[in-house]
Amino acid sequence: MDYDLVAIKTLERVSKKHYYIIRGKKIMRYTSFNDLIEKIKARPVVSRCAVVGADDEQTIDAVIRAKKDKIIEPILIGDINAMAEILISKGENVEDYDLQAQATPEDGAQLAVDLVNAGKADCIMKGLIETGHLMHVIMKRENNMRTGQLVSAMSVMEAPFYHKLIFMSDAGICMYPTLEQKKGIIENSVAAMTKMGIDNPKVAVLCAIEYLNPKMPETVEASSLKEMNEKGEITDCIVEGPISYDVAMYKHAAEQKHFDSPVAGDPDLLIWPNITAGNIAAKVMDHSAGGKGGGLVVGTKVPIILTSRGDDAEGKYRCIALGAAFNS
Repeated sequence: MDYDLVAIKTLERVSKKHYYIIRGKKIMRYTSFNDLIEKIKARPVVSRCAVVGADDEQTIDAVIRAKKDKIIEPILIGDINAMAEILISKGENVEDYDLQAQATPEDGAQLAVDLVNAGKADCIMKGLIETGHLMHVIMKRENNMRTGQLVSAMSVMEAPFYHKLIFMSDAGICMYPTLEQKKGIIENSVAAMTKMGIDNPKVAVLCAIEYLNPKMPETVEASSLKEMNEKGEITDCIVEGPISYDVAMYKHAAEQKHFDSPVAGDPDLLIWPNITAGNIAAKVMDHSAGGKGGGLVVGTKVPIILTSRGDDAEGKYRCIALGAAFNS
């Protein structure tokens, strides 16, 4: 139980934020989005973010805040007159912003991709453009935005019932992932978390139960993923599975069920069995359990900030922060 945040007395919180000492090793974890944003603000370099379809008030509200917080330097792509009008209505000086014209949303997406390939943008953000249209442009072979890795969606949640930010995947792109795709989802998420400063994350491969049942394929796959991790085929993380949500998230549930694992009660990353389970769970956390979420598409050359149509400016700001943290 080397990583038990509750029971192990050798674990202590140090400094004001971010770090834990676990058996003498300094481990970074974020307790909130504010922790993450604080780290980003301390960077000497600001991420350049190409915003496609930026002629949207909620998007510009989030961008203005992120720019003032020195989280990003935005490149606003859209209807120049509309973008300028929104900026002026917010009391902003239009000259302080890089405004780029787009004939259509798809043209704007292509411009964002071209900026990335020219080394002039570090991430792409969705504004007033359909997700499918944006991703279609990004995924075109000739645009060279793919890395050879699986493309997947990673969500991050700050929840009042949990002691740190919890990462989750995939609730948005891979509908019914195969074993090999689940391996790719883990690798994508771990790589992104590592770039954000989170080393050796603990991964819970979630199932309805916490033991292998041949009649439940997701438990077989979870067991295989754990075995891959133990054999060194999945690296830079600790994988546990199959494991149920209660055992993963609550130490007392693991103790009652006699489930002995360093992941139990302290996962950093939850892997959903399919898009339906993940989408429902994430929305329950966000809308009914007081959670605050954000997300990215990873596995591409740069992170893609795909905000939801239902996100307010605050939600879009959190997504921007994640994209910037990926580049920190």
